[in-house]
Amino acid sequence: MNNHAAGLVLSWPRHLMKLQNGRDVMRHKKMMNTKQVCEFVGISRTTLYRWMADDIFPRPLDRPGPLKWPADDILEWSLSCPRRRY
Repeated sequence: MNNHAAGLVLSWPRHLMKLQNGRDVMRHKKMMNTKQVCEFVGISRTTLYRWMADDIFPRPLDRPGPLKWPADDILEWSLSCPRRRY
């Protein structure tokens, strides 16, 4: 299973994946909490909230309890960002 996308690695638990027609397909949506999002993107919680307020970053799902983002939304956002060249 190859979870590499533009140098980013997002590891999906094996029980959430199903091999279908030679491709990995998600059966359930993986959710990320604030800490996981900050670690994945490499920003602080304060920056995350500022980016959401400035409409730079996707907003979490509107539901009671802790903030949660669909992991595929975060991956899609990260892939849409310009890449640094070193």
